[in-house]
Amino acid sequence: MTNAKCENDSVVPTDDLSTAMYDSIETCCSEGLSWLSETVACFAGSGVDLTGLGTNKFYIDFANQQCAKDCVGAAPCGGLAEQWNILYGTEDECCAQLSWIPKKACIKA
Repeated sequence: MTNAKCENDSVVPTDDLSTAMYDSIETCCSEGLSWLSETVACFAGSGVDLTGLGTNKFYIDFANQQCAKDCVGAAPCGGLAEQWNILYGTEDECCAQLSWIPKKACIKA
């Protein structure tokens, strides 16, 4: 690990023999950099393509008071959900949690 990211030692060999080694990027991120969000900060900082990751379920983006899709890409994707986000199977289930917001304004656009 260098600068809070995981690196593939077969691609970027380390000279420091005290560097912790992990079998996968998932393990490196969860155990070696546990203070970072596994998929968002650690994977992205380590050069992993985030496209295709995510559950495609919906979560509440409280900063914008909207429901966003757990995916990377154009709206309604809002980026990958954090581990503390509650995921909802449909946009209707998510929007029901924001009942004071009209349906048209509820989904990230």
